Amino acid sequence: MALTRSALLILSASAFVLAPALSPDLPGSYGFNDQAFAKNGNGNGNGNGNGGGNANGNSGGNGNGGNSAGNGNSGNSASSGSGGKGLGLFKRGNSKSSQARSSNGNGKGLGGFLNNVFGGNKKAGNSGSRRQTASRGGTKSQSHRLPKAERATLAAVSVTPLASPNVKQKNFNAKLGRLNSLKRNYRAYINSNSPHLASIVAYIDATLTYDSLAAELAIAEENLDSARVLLAETLDVITPYDEFAYEDLSSEELEARLAELEGIDDTELPLEQAAALQAERTALAEALESDAYTAFTEAETAYNNQEADLDDAGEATSDEALREALVAMANENRIREYGEDYVDDEMLDWAKEILGVGDFYGKIDEIREFEEASEDDDVVEAPDLSEGTGETGDRYINPLKLRLKPSEISG
Repeated sequence: MALTRSALLILSASAFVLAPALSPDLPGSYGFNDQAFAKNGNGNGNGNGNGGGNANGNSGGNGNGGNSAGNGNSGNSASSGSGGKGLGLFKRGNSKSSQARSSNGNGKGLGGFLNNVFGGNKKAGNSGSRRQTASRGGTKSQSHRLPKAERATLAAVSVTPLASPNVKQKNFNAKLGRLNSLKRNYRAYINSNSPHLASIVAYIDATLTYDSLAAELAIAEENLDSARVLLAETLDVITPYDEFAYEDLSSEELEARLAELEGIDDTELPLEQAAALQAERTALAEALESDAYTAFTEAETAYNNQEADLDDAGEATSDEALREALVAMANENRIREYGEDYVDDEMLDWAKEILGVGDFYGKIDEIREFEEASEDDDVVEAPDLSEGTGETGDRYINPLKLRLKPSEISG
């Protein structure tokens, strides 16, 4: 189709060019209005200087063409020449032309006439014009590029992307590995024979023991306070020969006071002071032989023993002990991957919340409540006291099962 159009375009252009030569004496009625074509000059500057003026000819067709000036649709043109015979469009003569092209290129000269007859690729021309306007337009495009100094400052800023909460939780669960078993029901801790859970079960047992010792220590402290009150009634009758005070003394301090008094040589003291010293010696010795003092020393010993046991149990329930228990339970490949930092603060806090350490409520509280309920019930669920065998062949007995009374085990 494009080839056919090009051929027609060439043939038509050739016919118009040869028309004046082949038919120089065409009647005036076949001529075109030269002035009209001059005014509608080709915007592409192809006027060829053939401006057509109004000719005053005689019957022989001789006339003098006038000077004309015409403005094209998209450009300016000026032409002058001497008129001749024939079509005004192809009028021969000397001409001068100056034209300015427009952005749309739609003149009404020869090219415009041919485009109107045979059509033209206006869409392509317009798009080309738009591309030129976009690339070489008179308006300078705004630039959003930062100055070099600011770009250098921003380049030095370290940006750490925020991890998605879901991805973070997924990675944490993957890190836990075998430690995810801590989420199981509290009965799984009591009935477990797995050596993998032994370290955590031992920590729970130590925690329950610590809580029991703490409760027993509170009772021992109350007994000690009561015994101290009874002893104080005996000590109140003692008058020290100096400014010594007998309030809130331990048995060790009271016995040290008696030893001090017995070591003083009263012969070097004034008679009155020596008599007071002797009276204090006698009263204190009698007080240390009384039943009140005996009850006090027994209460004091019980309290001291409970306090020592509680301190030992406290070491087994410390944060460091929990870290060691978690490491002992964890998968070996996780330990190799993360090293010493495997049980970090985040994992330690997670384990405390699951187990119920400190202010948290968790598995330890549930097991304690189960034991307390078992003491009050006539029939309880008998736990399995069979020994478990681990991969290494070690035999393991769950200490949580041993906390239940034999009557409760038999059910």
